Amino acid sequence: MARIVDMGFYIPRTSHTYGDIASLSGLPPEVVRDKLGVVRKPVEMELELEDMACRSSRPLLIDGRAERTGVVVYSGSDAKGKLVWTLAPKLGYMLGLKRYYGFDVSSQCVGGLVGLHVSSKLVGGSGYVLLSVATKQSWLVDYSDPSSTFMYDFSDGAMSALIAEDEGPYEVLSSSFLSDGWFGDVVYAGGERSKLVVHEVEGWRDRMKSESKRNFVYVVEEALRQAGASTSKVGFLGLVHMKRSFHRELLDSLGVSAERSVYLEGYGHMQGVDPFLALDIAARQRMIRKGDLVVLASAGTGWTWGASVLEVV
Repeated sequence: MARIVDMGFYIPRTSHTYGDIASLSGLPPEVVRDKLGVVRKPVEMELELEDMACRSSRPLLIDGRAERTGVVVYSGSDAKGKLVWTLAPKLGYMLGLKRYYGFDVSSQCVGGLVGLHVSSKLVGGSGYVLLSVATKQSWLVDYSDPSSTFMYDFSDGAMSALIAEDEGPYEVLSSSFLSDGWFGDVVYAGGERSKLVVHEVEGWRDRMKSESKRNFVYVVEEALRQAGASTSKVGFLGLVHMKRSFHRELLDSLGVSAERSVYLEGYGHMQGVDPFLALDIAARQRMIRKGDLVVLASAGTGWTWGASVLEVV
């Protein structure tokens, strides 16, 4: 089994409030705050993705851990500022690693969980795998486009996790993923515009409403089944940021009380960072304890849903 040894975060100090987003988009402030579920979201003004990833990673590499880190996995935003470019090797160099190999994983906002799944398969012996996720996708949002309203919560930040075979407080028990390529061409950036664009495939919004909840429930229940557990055993559920109403609806569908989750209204949607940030908040607020099962769940454009089950050990 693999474990998460430790996690580090970089959260920008600058931010947009719900009032700022309202001014940029023309939406009423109370809609941004209460419906979209954003009170404040971090926005990075200076650093590049590799700098953010480095800042979240460096505090983890203490007490000789750098010398024992042989793999670097980057599974964050594809909007890396450079085309045809791999971030992980550069990150390892910036951190002063000597003998390592690095590669990038692309899976959009579920990428953090895909990266965790991949990293968990690579641990062995006394070595470490460094997983890093970073995003500056707030800059890809077109606030003048009403069809992009569901992306107005996009924020910036980074998370890094050190993964080992038998060390750390969170044991990775299982993961489950489900893709539906029917939604594959709905959201992407390209062509003449650098912003993210919603390509209105006929019927996609109605189909997403009916299928997203079902797919979230499926991957959570399937990951729990693989771990030999059920939703009744979930001590904490860390979710990607979503509309307040859908967050509540998903908790109800899974039979998880609001007290066993956190809503990231002060952070917005930090791409693949979200579930790990929710877990970190829960740990700092002492919402979890030894023996609890933790489920992290997210979804990424393309579209892929995913969930991972951890045990607090």
